[in-house]
Amino acid sequence: MRLSLTISTLILSNLLFGQTKFNQTWISGGGYNYGTEFVNNQIFHTLISSTKFLYFSGGHSNICDSSGKVILCSDGYNVYDSNLNYIDNGDTLVPDLIYIDRDTWSELPQNSIFLPFDSSIYYLITPAMSDSHFQAYVQSSDPVLQSQACYDLLLYHKIDMKENGGAGKVVKKSIELLSNVRTDRVRMMACKHANGKDWWLIKQATDTNMMYKFLVKQDTIEGPFIQAFSEPHFGKQHLWANNLGQSVFTLDGSKYITGAQESSRICLSDFDRCTGLFSNPIVYNVPVDSPGTFYEDYFTLGLAFSASQQFLYIQKFSNLWQLDITDPDSNTAWYRVATNLHDLPNFQILCNAYLGPDNKIYIGNRNGLGNNMSVIDNPDVKGAGCNFCPQCLVFPNIGVSSPPCMPNYNLGALNPCWPSEVNEGEIENERVTIFPNPSALGMFHVECSMFNKRDVELEVYTLLGQKVISQVVRRGTLRAEVDVRGLADGVYFLRVDNYVRKVVVE
Repeated sequence: MRLSLTISTLILSNLLFGQTKFNQTWISGGGYNYGTEFVNNQIFHTLISSTKFLYFSGGHSNICDSSGKVILCSDGYNVYDSNLNYIDNGDTLVPDLIYIDRDTWSELPQNSIFLPFDSSIYYLITPAMSDSHFQAYVQSSDPVLQSQACYDLLLYHKIDMKENGGAGKVVKKSIELLSNVRTDRVRMMACKHANGKDWWLIKQATDTNMMYKFLVKQDTIEGPFIQAFSEPHFGKQHLWANNLGQSVFTLDGSKYITGAQESSRICLSDFDRCTGLFSNPIVYNVPVDSPGTFYEDYFTLGLAFSASQQFLYIQKFSNLWQLDITDPDSNTAWYRVATNLHDLPNFQILCNAYLGPDNKIYIGNRNGLGNNMSVIDNPDVKGAGCNFCPQCLVFPNIGVSSPPCMPNYNLGALNPCWPSEVNEGEIENERVTIFPNPSALGMFHVECSMFNKRDVELEVYTLLGQKVISQVVRRGTLRAEVDVRGLADGVYFLRVDNYVRKVVVE
């Protein structure tokens, strides 16, 4: 049964990857900047620039059009076109002190991500540090405070690629989603909403296992919606705000994993693309390598799922582990793929990893620039058959550290799911009447022409998509009553069959 499930999931993943080419080309490098294109299971490196000295080496991301051509790229602090020129209003996206201190680019993983929408609209999300936080922590003379410097901002930038004759423009810049909070300097990821159009954006807090969630739509961003698990506490025992770590979803968006530098524990949970809710957390203790020696390695630096979603790969300082998340026996679920990689020539520390369009996993480097990445050729094979090849993706010249941060751009709609939009015209055509609205009486009355034809399902959802009321209206009912006395005041979605209207409880 497990084998057939794995094969069917893999087929689904391949179909998903075939829908678009938003991730077909990866921008990376520093000094020498490359576009790495994945075509028919072959890889081609194209030198974009050797003179601009831009760094896409850690906090970077990019996105392609439907044909696989790069449209936009970011180094975490700026946004560029495919030729590495600033787009209009695309420079200095973060506060001045962190921008200058970090030499105008971010080396910290998952510091930028592009979210595409219809009509050539793109959102770029960047975590950042305010000037006041920088002065209080980074510029402090207290080494403990210095170590606790985190990101206290989360910013969005809206890009309209129809502007400037198709060259694009940042039409909204450095708009705060979060401020005066303690979030990690790493660990940000997104997953498509189940409607196949909007996006869930997840930003991890530092120290705690708290998740700030946003529902990003083409014209609005809702949130933050906050959810937390009691464990693990990432880095709190070391008084450290993590500089390394990674959060990733499985290809179908059903599971989420997060882990960080100052912890040997990682947290896996289920994810509901409809509601944005995490559930069923499992905390894994990653084996510690070479304990008690100079090479003791408890760091969790990167995470990546195989295409089948059965295997999780954990990148550490110089060790690589495979975890079979379907195997309940810890003795057989864990397999150490590679150890003591620090003995390799010019080894630079393993870092973030991403699943490529060819379903291989590509592992980046940290601590300087090299001319290679490592590859897991068969990540859906248990044990040594996964075929880890260290430093095997070789670039023509030095300047490469890690793959860009990308979500799965190819997820489609998932049905059935709560609707995130209201079409008042369709509701009126079906002669749905809801009153009083707003309601301060603890009751909504619903009249609908469909009640005369058949049984009708009636549901109430929160704005986050959590179902709070469900009832069936029997055929022939003249008027249905919805008792909302148990709900907190606020805005809700009332769904009558496939028609939805916003209602207000007062």
